[in-house]
Amino acid sequence: MDPVSLAVIHPLRTWVYALEAVLATRSDLEVVVAHTDLRWACDAVGQGKVDVVLIGLEAEGGAEPVRAVRDPRPDVGVVVMSDSDDSGFITAVVRAGARGYLAQSCNLDELVRAVHAVDRGETWMRRHHVSKLVEGLLSPEPPKQEDHDQLGLLSEREREILNFLALGMRRQEIAERLFLSPNTVRTHINHVLGKLEVHSTLAAVSILRDQPEHQE
Repeated sequence: MDPVSLAVIHPLRTWVYALEAVLATRSDLEVVVAHTDLRWACDAVGQGKVDVVLIGLEAEGGAEPVRAVRDPRPDVGVVVMSDSDDSGFITAVVRAGARGYLAQSCNLDELVRAVHAVDRGETWMRRHHVSKLVEGLLSPEPPKQEDHDQLGLLSEREREILNFLALGMRRQEIAERLFLSPNTVRTHINHVLGKLEVHSTLAAVSILRDQPEHQE
């Protein structure tokens, strides 16, 4: 059986080095990316080099990195490592597409089993984290304001990028903010223009600003 191709992303460089060194001794895993910068994983995922992304997160940073790493290829497996037991955060990362959730204190055996489970399309969590997930899912979500007219055709990501364009952000700035490649941002912008049936970002932003919630 071929080894699982793994990307290891963690904000602490010492964690990256330690995980890479430990996992490199295994024949059932192949670490193809190990870095502190999520964009390295996004690029590798987009090139089809990664089966599973193991990513260290803190609750304060939110679930955006999970969405970002799945953006180039939604079927990639994601395992989150975090010390957070916050039900809202755990629920957010699962809704963003993570199938595995590990405490940073987990042992190597648990980490490896989680990676293999997620690679098979399964879910891996400790019972405590499952309870937190259920707690978060049962909590009422804040009401969402309905989009109007053509804007309702946009996906959540496309609407997010359009909002950044309305703030005057450039494509490179948006890419860095969302941990995406500039080419991925450009693809999203093209989708926005197509769905809104306009030929420029200026026209797309004008449609957004015409909505009542954007008018002073």
